[in-house]
Amino acid sequence: MKVTLTNGTTVKATIKKATAEESARWGFLKMAHWNDDNGMACSVPVTKTQDGYVEVVTISRAASLMGRKGGKSKSDAKASAARENGRKGGRPVERKTYWILSGEGDRGTWKRHITTPRGASMRATKERCGGDRWAQIWEEIPETHTVRAHIRRVGYSDTRDIPTIE
Repeated sequence: MKVTLTNGTTVKATIKKATAEESARWGFLKMAHWNDDNGMACSVPVTKTQDGYVEVVTISRAASLMGRKGGKSKSDAKASAARENGRKGGRPVERKTYWILSGEGDRGTWKRHITTPRGASMRATKERCGGDRWAQIWEEIPETHTVRAHIRRVGYSDTRDIPTIE
């Protein structure tokens, strides 16, 4: 059977009833299956029309196609903005407040650093190598109108109040 794809291409495909998994994923009962020019197996959901079958565009597929098109856009304005940002030194480095808890055994000390994520990682590594046996990195989360200021351990879901330095 001939199937018309969203890009206007017509392919010769086998129309089969969708498996339970495909039906749940796409929400359609018929699927077109064929091998492309490189031998890759392709499948798309289809619906029957007077002229044969056409590919059905789901919401997620449509969003994917639109995003792909937008990401490939090239314009003089975009190129000019990129050159201008490059002259200014490129994308600015985001600095945040990190707390490093380091120590030996079950005792540790807190130190506050305003740095980049890589800088915090390097400081923690230095703490571990400087005789201390362990170090943890905690990111400070600022207070908003719905959230009280606190710290969150990087890479974990642990949270706690901001430590007081004596």
